[in-house]
Amino acid sequence: MSILGCEPDVTDDLQRFVLDSAPMPPPETAGFGAVLAEHLAWHHADGRRVGPFDTGVRVNDVDGHAVPVIVATAPPEAWDGGVGDIQAVGELLVALLGVSTLPARGDDLPVDGPPDTLWSVVLGCLDIDPGWRPAAAVLARQLREVRHDLLDDAPFPSADPDDDRRRSWWPSSSRWPSPSPQWEGWWR
Repeated sequence: MSILGCEPDVTDDLQRFVLDSAPMPPPETAGFGAVLAEHLAWHHADGRRVGPFDTGVRVNDVDGHAVPVIVATAPPEAWDGGVGDIQAVGELLVALLGVSTLPARGDDLPVDGPPDTLWSVVLGCLDIDPGWRPAAAVLARQLREVRHDLLDDAPFPSADPDDDRRRSWWPSSSRWPSPSPQWEGWWR
């Protein structure tokens, strides 16, 4: 029994899920990737990585939604800082989007491809320099924000003071104290 109160159906493997699901709509792809990146963040915090991805990640069907679950991790001596997992997530997202070829570095993104916001996150995962790939927790946040943007359900209010959505739940600036001088410039 799962913690969600229903028995999940585990698919045979990640490759079967990709073959059956691709191409997925961009918001669903971003949401799936965000959940997977959150799971990775927990494992990375413990110094563990998934190994190998095709057998270490399963997909549960929970109430009709595909939910990735990490079922196997590599031994601690295989720790690579998580960069291999991030690259694997990028490759998985490319496959789920149904993209057959990636644009070369410096080329324009395909006009008929996934939205630019999602592409930029995916390409960040596939960066040739592992040091430029996002950490799993950062990737999860980026993918959640992309998903919200694609669904037009932005997680943060507009910066426009005339936007009615901003007024509905964002407190007026007069209710917020000005920053303390001791904190000014703390980021320098």
